[in-house]
This record gives sequence, C-alpha cells and structure tokens, in this order.
Amino acid sequence: MSGAGADGGAVRLPRVPRRREATAAGHWGVALLAFVMLVGGVSATAAPQLSVTRTKYYLVHSDLDDALVYDLGTRLDAMYAEYSRRLSDFNPKADRKPLDVYIFKTREAYLTFTGGKHQNTGGVFLPAKNQLASYLDGQRDTLRRTLQHEAFHQFAHKALGPNVPVWMNEGLAQLFEEGIWTGEGFLMQQVPPRRLRQLQSDLKNEKLLPLKRLLDMTPEQWGESLAKDATVGAVQYNQAWAITHYMAYGEGGKNGVKLVEMLQGLNRGKDARTAFEDAFGTNLTAFKNGFEKYVAGLAPTAESALIDRHEVLTDLMAHLSERGKTFRDVNEFRKLVDGSKYKLRYTRGQVTWMVDPSVCFRDPAGQLYGNETLYFDTRPGAPLPDLVLRQPGLRLSLRGRFFPGDGKRVAYEVLVEPPVGAAADLR
Repeated sequence: MSGAGADGGAVRLPRVPRRREATAAGHWGVALLAFVMLVGGVSATAAPQLSVTRTKYYLVHSDLDDALVYDLGTRLDAMYAEYSRRLSDFNPKADRKPLDVYIFKTREAYLTFTGGKHQNTGGVFLPAKNQLASYLDGQRDTLRRTLQHEAFHQFAHKALGPNVPVWMNEGLAQLFEEGIWTGEGFLMQQVPPRRLRQLQSDLKNEKLLPLKRLLDMTPEQWGESLAKDATVGAVQYNQAWAITHYMAYGEGGKNGVKLVEMLQGLNRGKDARTAFEDAFGTNLTAFKNGFEKYVAGLAPTAESALIDRHEVLTDLMAHLSERGKTFRDVNEFRKLVDGSKYKLRYTRGQVTWMVDPSVCFRDPAGQLYGNETLYFDTRPGAPLPDLVLRQPGLRLSLRGRFFPGDGKRVAYEVLVEPPVGAAADLR
C-alpha cells in the first residue's frame, strides 16, 4: 500500500484511469482484456479436460463454461491491476510470463490437483509451482472472493518476496478479498457484518491469540492450527484481517505509512519481527491498545451491509423454493415473509446470529423498496428469477442469481453491478 491521506483515515493510493463500458440495459461488462482460447487442454494429474484462456495477466485453466471463465478472468485481471495500484511502491519482477490459475467444477478435481493436502480450503496458492487453484462446487457465492484472496498471495509472492509473515500475508489477502467489484473498479476498506460478528464474539469470549504469538507464527504453525480445528482457524484468519485493517487504515491514516515502511523492510530482506518493530515500535501493549480502540469503533460499511441483507433474501428464496414455494413478484414474497414472522438463524463456526428478513425489504432508512427498486428479472434456464436491487443514488446495484443444485437444492450468488446513474466513489 502506498501513501496515506487525511479523509477518514483511509489509505490513499495513486489512481489509474478507469473506463466503464455499458452493455445492454440491466447488464454490465468491462472490456479490460481480450480473451483468446488456446487449442487443447492442459496436463494435470487426474484432472478433467481443461480449456486454457489467456487474459492480460493470467492463463486460466478450467472446465467451467466459457461465460463464467470470461467473467472470472475479467475479475482476476481487474484485481491484479488493483494490487499493482495499491502496492505501487513495489515493482513486480520484470518477467512477463502469465500466472497460472486452475478453476475446477468439482471439489474432488481440486483436491486431486492439489494432492489432497488442502481439505478445509476453498482455494489455495501453491508457491512452489506458482499456481493458484480453486473450484466452483458448493461455493458459487464465494468463489470470486476466494480468487481475489488467493490471487493476492500469488501477486505478493511476485512483488513483495518471501519475507511477508503468514498473518500479514493472510490479512492483506483478506482486505483485497473484501474489495467490492462494481464493474468499474473496487470499493476497498470494507467491513463486512460477518467479520464484525466474528470479531466481537472472539473479543467477548477472549479467543483472540496473544499478539506476540500471532506475530511470531510460522507458516507451519498457521497451517497446523487450521488443519487441527476449523474454528481456531476462523479466529486467527479474522484476527489477521482485523489487525491488518488497523495497520492499513487506523490512527487517522498514520498507520498506512507505517505499513508501507514495514512492507519495504520485508522487501529488502528484514525478518518479520524486525520490520514490524522498526515501523510500529517495540511496545506491543501500546499497539494492542490502539488496535482494541480501533475495532471498538468499527461498524459495517454501508456497501457490505447492503450486500449482507440482499444475501439473506436470496438465501431465503432458494430455501423456500426447495420446499415448493415460489412467487410471482417481490410483493408476494414480502407478504409471505411479513405474515409468517420468519426469524432466520445462521451459524458460522461458533458464531450464531438471528436475522429478521422483513427488514431486508427496506432501505437503510427503513423505507420500503418500491417495485422499480427491488424486483424479479427472469433469466432463461434459471430455476428462479433474479432478485434485483437497483435504485438511483445507491452506491451499488445488486443481483441475486439462482442455479440448479443437487436434487431439489438451488445454488445462488449475489453479483454487484454498477450503480444506476452515478459512478462509484472508489476508495
């Protein structure tokens, strides 16, 4: 990350020209690259037949359909440009060789390709081979975030070198994972409700790792904790996100300068602890107090909160359809929800929370969305109509899309589209 600014403590970085290219009404696209389909497949142990798609920065090896590969490749190239912009102090190695990404339909193919060593993962970067791998099966709604996360590791390996400590590598990857792609660019500095729920629960139940232990963790210790207990892994990942968020955006922007200093030290060959202490000081108690004060003041960002609410409605539509309940329009859907007094219970690891879905039909000010703001949009071949939220003035437009799952199950994803009638204010 490069530089710091005064507005809201956000780390400000050099801007690069962006262009928005609209397509047909109700749809969007960004012509950042031209795809060239290479003839044939790739050789991978026990892998399915894969096509190879060349993008500006990547070779995407995949057995997914062409439209989805195009979409994911576009996102990967845009994210690479974002990594480069945010880490403009660091020049990636001058080689022009594209990076290899493998995206499989099934988890089984992914596990076979990665040697079966990454059972509890949705994606992984393999530094020895400089390959990124992920899969679609069972994580359609999180695949794009997974790729943003793992592709950062691949970029950091190239640009920052091998000295970045595991907690910081994961923390930075999660900052980029949570960046919201609008089709124009990325909205950064996000605080998703799910992360804040996890953080508040871990603080309340005193589950955060001692700061010294986290800072001194080796990659082997990190991996062992994740393999041994998924709930412990969730704690340490979220703690790494929160601490890195503080290091990037805390103390009125002053921390962002220190973070760049630390990364520069690591890039020059300093060990992790020395680079941290040279940038942030040796007083871990003072750092811990500053971090705790920072997270106490965190609130979900408006964009992430809006997505969270739309995901609730999309999830509920999918579950109700599996029970044979579908709707002619959003009004019928809302009336059922209001009349039934549904309360949804969600569990993620050891964190449980309740949601009243009726509030998700209203804007943040409590006003009911109109028929032209929240509506169904039929898509050929889909088991359910898309659930669309579009309103002039909103920073985001959202589209919940549905796909056939196993048996009666319905898979879904929530896509972000360019805001209506105004460009996004990209941070």
